[in-house]
Amino acid sequence: MYSMLVLFTFLLISLSIYCITTKKSIIKTVIGIEIFTSSINLNFVIMGAHGESVDALAQSFAIISIAIGASVAALALALIINVYRHYGKVDWDALRRLKW
Repeated sequence: MYSMLVLFTFLLISLSIYCITTKKSIIKTVIGIEIFTSSINLNFVIMGAHGESVDALAQSFAIISIAIGASVAALALALIINVYRHYGKVDWDALRRLKW
C-alpha cells in the first residue's frame, strides 16, 4: 500500500511538471504549480505515516505548506487578473513578445 501511494505522488508530480512546462495559459501553469505543491504535501504525510498514526511534524509541514500555497495561488491569480486587464491576454507567448 505504501509503495502505491508513493507511486501515485510520483504520477502527480509528473503530471504537474508536464502541465507547468507545456501549457501556454498562465492559469493552467498556476494550476500545475498547485498540483505540484499538493503532491509534495501528500508525500510528506505518506512519509510521516507509521501504521495507524501520522507524525505530527509531517502534518505541521503539510499544513504550513498548504497555507503558503494558498497565499501564493491568491497572489498569482491577482497578478493574472491585472495582466488580463492590462493586455487582454493570459498567454505566455503573447506576454513574452511585449516590449518593456
